[in-house]
Amino acid sequence: MNITVVLGTARINRNSELVAHFIHDYINDHTEHQSELADVRDLNQDAVTTPPWGEGGTDSNPTNWQIIVQKSDALIFVIPEYNHSFPGELKILLDSLLTDYKNKLVGLIGVSTGSFGGARAGEHIKPVLLKLGFKISNDNLYFPNVTDKFSDNGKVIDNETNDRVSRFINELEMVSK
Repeated sequence: MNITVVLGTARINRNSELVAHFIHDYINDHTEHQSELADVRDLNQDAVTTPPWGEGGTDSNPTNWQIIVQKSDALIFVIPEYNHSFPGELKILLDSLLTDYKNKLVGLIGVSTGSFGGARAGEHIKPVLLKLGFKISNDNLYFPNVTDKFSDNGKVIDNETNDRVSRFINELEMVSK
């Protein structure tokens, strides 16, 4: 399975970047799947220049985001929680396409420096993803107190995190079948 991990914020000094890189590396190093990392920072220029309501690029000139979505068997959105919701730049990116999302599998990973781990952001984005036609995995993965989960060099500190990620990927695999 080709899984694209999407870093869902363009903020500077974003803690969710540690999580996105960790998940991307975990998939490539510990599963039989291939992973690509996509960043809304790099993709939103296309998103804000495409026509509204998901016309995206043309068949002869697709946007970078459209190419990523089309070649992915599944997407994992790493979503930080900002003001009890998900980042606006992720919404802009999602709105730049429409038809390419139909039945595309998606997993959600919430990130926060607080104790809820981005759960509110995950709940806020679900209706949007359903409206766009995504097939959402049953289990979300949360990273509460994210700054306590990683060492200074970006490595996960505890084994529990590896176990939780393994279960999350297994659930994604089951939903894909």
